[in-house]
Amino acid sequence: MKNEKVISIIGITWLLLWTSYIPQIVSQYPFQEHKGVKSLIEEVSKAPDFIKRESGLLNRTPSELEDSVMREIRREWIKGVLIVFASLLSAILLLKKKRSGRILVLSIAICLLLLKIFYFVKYWQYKMSPQYWEINFRNFPVQTVQGIAAALIMIVTVILLLHLYFKEPNEPVHSDAPKGGA
Repeated sequence: MKNEKVISIIGITWLLLWTSYIPQIVSQYPFQEHKGVKSLIEEVSKAPDFIKRESGLLNRTPSELEDSVMREIRREWIKGVLIVFASLLSAILLLKKKRSGRILVLSIAICLLLLKIFYFVKYWQYKMSPQYWEINFRNFPVQTVQGIAAALIMIVTVILLLHLYFKEPNEPVHSDAPKGGA
């Protein structure tokens, strides 16, 4: 398969992968009131004082807790939006056969894979438990499959793009000497 074809396939795959995250981003729009946050704050306020003290929540009012949770949700949502749009832009640049697209796709894939590896190592005892996967597939089936597919696509992307990078011949050195002999 030619390099151009491989790059086009990677670009289309990335475009499809990151486009699949748009409905999730839209549905989780955090700049409105969330019922789940209110119920979470109510549960936290019913917790025993020793739990609140250990978690640093003892002297915080429900409105402070709600603001804090919503601020964190917004921060995470904005990070997700930035990752999705940077990845979509990278896929478009890759499809246009731009070198910057290859560099961006490779950089994003490596960074996200390193994050996944870091969190896997940090929480390996949970991630290796069957209960973890059972709960994820039961409560978040689409996101779980999407996460597995994304990891596989990023691994293949890194392998293929690095293979193409190291396989390509070095650019010829331009010389001012006339070609063809004496």
